[in-house]
Amino acid sequence: MTAARTRFWPRCRRWSAPTPDQFSVFYLDFLRGLHERLAPRTYLEIGVAQGHSLALSRCRSVGIDPVAVDQELLAPTSLLRCTSVFRIGPALAANRPDLRLLMVATEPTGTLLVTQLDPSSRVLQARLDDIVRDHVQPNPQSLPREVMERTHAIAAEDALALKLWKELRDARNATPAAR
Repeated sequence: MTAARTRFWPRCRRWSAPTPDQFSVFYLDFLRGLHERLAPRTYLEIGVAQGHSLALSRCRSVGIDPVAVDQELLAPTSLLRCTSVFRIGPALAANRPDLRLLMVATEPTGTLLVTQLDPSSRVLQARLDDIVRDHVQPNPQSLPREVMERTHAIAAEDALALKLWKELRDARNATPAAR
């Protein structure tokens, strides 16, 4: 996991671990702010739980969660199942160094944002057996200290203030929407 740690973005600035008072931003408030800044055309969320966060989306959305959602969702949605979502960041960092991973300190469990996605990439598919072997563990699992303390996360307010969101919105708007 150590090698994967260094690939989290932003690389150009050494972020200090958030202080406990910076954990006070509830993840739904952070996601609401992110949706306002990006107005995404499509949205993928891992860790949907009861669907409250996915309900913030107003675009085509895919939600992934180990728990079935039994309520009506407000966006056109596909639901998938997975476990050990806290392991996705290190797995992506180890196998897709081209991705931009941003861990944000939110309550209750933190939020991982992934950008620079390439829909034509088949790297994860080709490496799936190795990824499962290296990153999937049977339950019960203990959370690593750096996950609990969000050692590699930035404060939600700092994340929302990044110029990245305008850059992504501008790049998206320069590209015609796929039909």
